[in-house]
Amino acid sequence: MPLKRSSLPGSPATLSSPAHKYRESFNASASSSSSTIPHDAFSMNEFGTVQRQPDGSAGELKVVGALVSRLVNKLPCNSGIRLGTVEIDQGVQTTVDALLRLARIRLPLVVQALVGALETLSKYSSSTSLHDTPLDTIHSQLFLLHVLYLCLSSSWRLHASVAPPPPSEIPRCFSDPPPFDESLARYLLVTLLTYAHMVSSEAALVGGTISPMSNREAKSRETPPAPWARHEHPGSSSNCIGLKFLQRHSYSSSQRYDVDERKLLAPTSGSTSATIGQMAKYVSRIIFYLSSSNWPLVLGRIKARVSFLTTTIEESPDLVELRLMEWSNPDRTRLSQVIQEISTTFLHIKRPAQVAVATVLRSCIWNWIRSYQGELEALVESNRNIEGGAETLFDVLNSASDISSSSSARKNKAFYPLMAMLLVVSPDTLKRAVLGEMAGRTSSSIAKRLNFLESLRKGLVTSKGFEACAVCYVDFVSAAMCLGPNLESAGVKSLVPDIQNDLKNALFYSSHSGDIDDDVLVSGLVGLYRTNAAISGTTVFSKLLNDISDSHKLLAVRACAEIVLEGDRLPWYPSVVGMRRDLAAPIRSLLKSLAASIVGTPSTARRPRSSVDVAQNVADLVSGILNLIAIDPAFAFTSYNAEDNLSSTLVTISSLLVGPCPEILRIQAGRAIVAVLDHLRAVAKVDAGTLALANSAAMAT
Repeated sequence: MPLKRSSLPGSPATLSSPAHKYRESFNASASSSSSTIPHDAFSMNEFGTVQRQPDGSAGELKVVGALVSRLVNKLPCNSGIRLGTVEIDQGVQTTVDALLRLARIRLPLVVQALVGALETLSKYSSSTSLHDTPLDTIHSQLFLLHVLYLCLSSSWRLHASVAPPPPSEIPRCFSDPPPFDESLARYLLVTLLTYAHMVSSEAALVGGTISPMSNREAKSRETPPAPWARHEHPGSSSNCIGLKFLQRHSYSSSQRYDVDERKLLAPTSGSTSATIGQMAKYVSRIIFYLSSSNWPLVLGRIKARVSFLTTTIEESPDLVELRLMEWSNPDRTRLSQVIQEISTTFLHIKRPAQVAVATVLRSCIWNWIRSYQGELEALVESNRNIEGGAETLFDVLNSASDISSSSSARKNKAFYPLMAMLLVVSPDTLKRAVLGEMAGRTSSSIAKRLNFLESLRKGLVTSKGFEACAVCYVDFVSAAMCLGPNLESAGVKSLVPDIQNDLKNALFYSSHSGDIDDDVLVSGLVGLYRTNAAISGTTVFSKLLNDISDSHKLLAVRACAEIVLEGDRLPWYPSVVGMRRDLAAPIRSLLKSLAASIVGTPSTARRPRSSVDVAQNVADLVSGILNLIAIDPAFAFTSYNAEDNLSSTLVTISSLLVGPCPEILRIQAGRAIVAVLDHLRAVAKVDAGTLALANSAAMAT
């Protein structure tokens, strides 16, 4: 790193690196931060009581500041030590433990100190691109974001455990955490938006809007898209927040409140692009928390940005703050407020920004469905539509869309999926459209919905509308599976029998399926499995696993992982036992074949000192299978025959633990083998079959 002369006020005229300048800046800000925000106004609700900050909170702030200073001094950008080494440093781990304990009773103090460090560190990123920023600086930012997330998450779980609601089969997000003081909440939001801009600058923005590239366009790029470029694809309903995060922060019959979310960051942050993806994940999760604790502040920021987009004359306006919709935690009331804001202003929003607004609003609706499925069921049972003007917004989008027009293709990819989700949250209207009820004053409105549904069917056979229509069908099937069997008469559930075969053919047998984003294909496969596990398990999964394309095999493996990850989160989800029985053996066989191509067989394998070059598609597939086994080690124990045994599976995974296997695969293999051994230790105590399998494997090796 080039050395520069320090420009800090009062600093000696000596040469110092930006890292040293950062450390000095942080120490200076920490010493004066007590005058920045009135800490005596902070409050923290723990164990059902509100604890005001005592008069000595300035002293407590110094203690917290000293702990954060220890972390700052150990950061890679200051110490020159690699992130992997910093994470396992005993002093660093002890400091993080202390901050987590303090966060349980003095969360505002901990948050202010960490946000101050993040604010200072953000100034040392490149003004053009994070890819031009030294990796040790980005690693330092990621580490502090991770620690901040851990503190917020730990405090939230503690708050949720105080008075949990009665047990229910339907999970719902934790109750809102106590709000931060307004000044601290604003400080946190401004700093998070700074980081949101940093990671968003890596995304593909065209004409001021989020660029909805097709899967084929993305694959044809000379360099892989940045993490958020893929995330911004309007066809994908997945997001940075993640299923695990939602599960860990939801009330459910199997919820544990003492989950330790600490993890090593270095194994998944070896490159700049991978690190930026991890930063995006933690920024989104922290904003999810902030929207829960201080929703009026976040909503106000959303309204301000939308209002700006209705009046600006800029050709490429800043759209990053729209991500607040996508990363928020909307219950029914909050979602209604967001829909109302968009429905009343959408016509006046600059056209280049309308695609971005439509994309993030669709994600916001999916956040509500995933986090508050009980509210969705209640809405369907009430035979009403969600408040806020969803029907009005549907009509506006409908008049602006033309599925037969090539010039509108990019806009249709965003508008059509949002229109589908607006129908999902308007269950009364959708049900009447599906039943063809055309009587009364609403006949014109119902006719528009019927025409839309018919255009989806026709669009699946044309290249112009294929992708947008396929995404709508995936959304319909996925949303239908969020409703229980007692709601079979719901409009979206009534659609499924008519569209599931068309969807299966479109996603996996059509010549246009290569245009669809991989995340959509995975979501579609998961939805089809839950609709009819027997047919999907024996046809589509088998077809993909036997396909010559590694990317198709990976789709099946990723879908298996998602199905296993959600498991029986909803009681009507089909059991994974059948899928495991049918697919465990072919997936293990695939792993053995791929491992042999990387490291050779035990009799032919060589152990060069350096890692071999492995094709990216092969590495992704091996990593996906190892991840599946780490999530559900039972895949390593199911459906053995005379030619397949546990011993060979253990040998295969173990062969990937050493060179010449690439480091990222060695890490994944380590996770998988630990999960397998832990599963073996636990199950063998109570299951004679597993014990016999283990004994046989031990004798064979």
